[in-house]
This record gives sequence, structure tokens and C-alpha cells, in this order.
Amino acid sequence: MNLIVNNGYKMLVSEIGSGDKTLIWNGHVDVVSGTPDQFFPEVHEGNLYGRGTADMKAGVAGMMCAFNELKDKDLGLKIQLQIVSDEEIGGLNCSGYLAKHGYRGDFVICAEPTQLGIGLQAKGALRLDIEVSGKSAHGSRPWEGVNAIEKAYDLYQKIKELPFTRDHTPFTLPLHLT
Repeated sequence: MNLIVNNGYKMLVSEIGSGDKTLIWNGHVDVVSGTPDQFFPEVHEGNLYGRGTADMKAGVAGMMCAFNELKDKDLGLKIQLQIVSDEEIGGLNCSGYLAKHGYRGDFVICAEPTQLGIGLQAKGALRLDIEVSGKSAHGSRPWEGVNAIEKAYDLYQKIKELPFTRDHTPFTLPLHLT
């Protein structure tokens, strides 16, 4: 078991089994910030309610239990448990860091909640900071300026035509930018 720290964010990585293939179980233990009163869990009718119980402490607990049950089995593959602490802010300091430093596998299971369904594939995320500038003008003489909103809209239309917006598999729907 390895405790890894990157930029103040902690990760725990542990591996069992052996073989040519690696299955990664990845889960996060951070939560979206909230008010102090939201961090007191409650049990109602046998169910736990509280900050992070579904997203995704229950998934991490399930993976930890399964990991423990499988640790002495001949699996024919490696299972790597990754517990990370920065998913809610993008994951670059933990999951991103692990991937860059060789903690990769042939298949990944993330116990992120999906309303009790199975999410088979994700298209990923594209994050951009785009600055569009113009030239101000009086509303009665718009021809003397350059409207940055119109330029941004034209750029948006061009982005919608990029190939990734139409690519999909049987497991994902085409991306619809709105």
C-alpha cells in the first residue's frame, strides 16, 4: 500500500494479484463543500444519509471490501485500488497524477453513482478558457465597433462542427452542445 501526496492532495494506491492485465478500481473521498451542519450523517430506516454517502463513499467502501475479499485469491490479473482526494475539483492532482506516473490499467471501474445503473463509457471532458475581444461602440452606431458576443457565437458554431462532437459508440450518445 502506498500513500502518495501531490500538491497537498493525498492518494492511497494498493495492488493485489498478478498477471499481464491490470484492473483499476478508482474512487474519491472528497466532497463538494457545504455548510458545517451538512457533515453530520444520519441513519433513517437502515439507510445512511449525509454528505458524500452516495458520491462516493459507499462505492469506495464497497471496493475496499471486495479488495479485501479477493486479496488471497488467484485472480489471473492485478487489481489496483486507487483512492483519491480531488475528484470534485477536476482530479488533476490525484487521478491525473497517477496516470502520468504509470499507474495505468487495461480497464477501469469507478464506483461513481449512476442512479443504480451501469455507466459503460464516458466521452471525457474538454475544458477551455477562451477569450474573445471586440471593440466597444455606442448602441446607435454598432458598425463602429466589433461585437465580441457575435465573435464568440461564431467560434461556438465552429466548435460544434469539430469531429468529436459527432463521434460516438454504441455505449455513448453523440455529444449535443447547447
